[in-house]
Amino acid sequence: MKKQLKKMLQKIGFQTTNDIKKHNKETNTDKEIEAMLRNLEKKYDGSNGLPKFNRKKVLKFCLDNRILDPEVGYRMMVYLGPNYHPHKKTRKERIQELEDQLYDLQEQMDIVQDELRELNNDYED
Repeated sequence: MKKQLKKMLQKIGFQTTNDIKKHNKETNTDKEIEAMLRNLEKKYDGSNGLPKFNRKKVLKFCLDNRILDPEVGYRMMVYLGPNYHPHKKTRKERIQELEDQLYDLQEQMDIVQDELRELNNDYED
């Protein structure tokens, strides 16, 4: 029964822990990632005026913002700030956005009311 279930799950794309470990060993993915991070730490060591590459902070930023390339994540952190989250808005930002929309709508409504008054005045005359 267990073997049948395992085969069924594998057919639809599920992998066992052993399958994943075997794949990682074959592709050396972990070693490649480690080498890439070491190279970025050497490249951005703080000597050129840019902040040092902090792998934990950069990787967390990348995960939070769905960024695949750690170097792109690092650059975004440096130039846009570590609190930049394009897909997340704070409650305060959302309230401000809605207030701005409301203000715009009120302005448009005032314009329409003025036009209606003018039309009513023209009609009465």
